[in-house]
Amino acid sequence: KVKELQDALLEVGEALPRWGADGDLGNETFAALNSLLCKHGRTVDPDPNVVSDSELAFVYALRDQLRVDHGVKPPAKLIDRRQLAKLDLDRGPRPITDVKGACLHQTACYLSASKDPARCDGIGAHFVVYPDGTVYWLHDVTRRIVHGNEWNGQTYGIEIDGLFAGVEGDPATVWDNPKTPYTEKAGSLTPEQVEAVKQLLRWQNAEIRRQGGDQQLIVAHRQASGERSNDPGSKVWKEI
Repeated sequence: KVKELQDALLEVGEALPRWGADGDLGNETFAALNSLLCKHGRTVDPDPNVVSDSELAFVYALRDQLRVDHGVKPPAKLIDRRQLAKLDLDRGPRPITDVKGACLHQTACYLSASKDPARCDGIGAHFVVYPDGTVYWLHDVTRRIVHGNEWNGQTYGIEIDGLFAGVEGDPATVWDNPKTPYTEKAGSLTPEQVEAVKQLLRWQNAEIRRQGGDQQLIVAHRQASGERSNDPGSKVWKEI
């Protein structure tokens, strides 16, 4: 049983550098267990000689989840532009344990219309998802990027390229750009975007778990800003 615990600790990324999985419940095993519990915000048992049933259950549940997550693949059309993205809205690193989930946005325009992916590089988000399902990766989720008001600190941002009605089917809830001489009309969320965002969420969930974090939230920009009542549109919630 001790060796099974040690094997599980190694599988979830903890270290047993001196003795490895030797079947001996010593200080090195407890240090690895306590490290794992702390990373996930769980209380460490003050008794240094006992591994509780709840601690064992947590370690094995995390191991089993990671085994499932290892089969999760990134979006099929993922393009890495992290080396090209602008850093104007980058406020520095943050621990993976601060990343509690994803914040969904809409670009309120069509970046994809220009056919130039460089239009994405200055966007305040970690990912941009085009109508054809292409996902542009701009920043690691461990970077704090200005994208969603009060959500900045605890989420990564996903911009869905397009202009969607705040309430699907209601033209009055479509944002009208004051800089254009015409009235904007709502576009359509594509099946390719829906599938790409789902793949992205699953992939990042697996990666965050692998690094010792825990994704708990999928939120909307509108939930943190009274000026973003249509961001993103209601169809985003229904489809994704």
